[in-house]
Amino acid sequence: MDPSLRGRVAIVAPCRLEAERLRARLHVEEARRHLGRPQWLGALGGLPVVVTECGISMVNAAIATQALLDRAQVEAVVVAGVAGGVAPALGPGDVVVPASWASYQESHLARRAGDGWACDWSLMDFTNFGMMFPRPVFVARAAVEDGQGGDGDDDDGDEVRFWFEVDPGLLAAARRAAGAGSCRVVLGGRGVSGAPFVDNLEFRDWLGQCFRAEVLDQETAAVAQTAHVNGVPFIAFRAVSDLAGGDEGANPIEAQAGGAADLAAAAIEAFCRELARAREAAA
Repeated sequence: MDPSLRGRVAIVAPCRLEAERLRARLHVEEARRHLGRPQWLGALGGLPVVVTECGISMVNAAIATQALLDRAQVEAVVVAGVAGGVAPALGPGDVVVPASWASYQESHLARRAGDGWACDWSLMDFTNFGMMFPRPVFVARAAVEDGQGGDGDDDDGDEVRFWFEVDPGLLAAARRAAGAGSCRVVLGGRGVSGAPFVDNLEFRDWLGQCFRAEVLDQETAAVAQTAHVNGVPFIAFRAVSDLAGGDEGANPIEAQAGGAADLAAAAIEAFCRELARAREAAA
């Protein structure tokens, strides 16, 4: 175990731009690298944190999060970054803090059957998108035995789960901190994550109708599942950088990602300040 990480809140940022926006607000104590990625120890809003750039993708996010949790007993895991807006009421720069996350691309890819699809195995009552029928993930039984519960069990004893909820205490702290910044913070609702970058209006509309999703990205649900298995509180702040295919003209993420990432970092700084106040009051 790494004693320098103990008691910190871990903040996981997918790409360099998102991580750098956080680092700019951080009182840095130490800069290091782990598994080839930059990592900074310091204080954000007066709260001891470790900021890690994990790399884009579900796999990179899970690897980086588990590597952190193997090395230290952190207080919580926070995801920071940008996302595609799905809910019609959202616009660029809105910071979204969903109450639950799912890996929506865990799915059964069905075979053709006449004019439709034959899905022989699906545990979910979600509408399909063409041949893609969503299904849950399977979580190691140890998480259930540790009292974390789930949607059900499969025949092998694994926990069967689709949605991974954020920690209610962290969500309450995010709510208290929401009025401190200059951007709009939308709390609650759902987020979904999957491997592809989505820039398709039809697919975006299906995500909204099927899952009632607010935002989508390529990492958060993987971090949520990893935190769940380890019994560590989790929350995510995602600022809308584009509309996942709902924008007029070309996708504007390259032009808007920097500003969105800074808004997410500002919201997290306010959140950390609220956690620091709560720690001080409890001491």
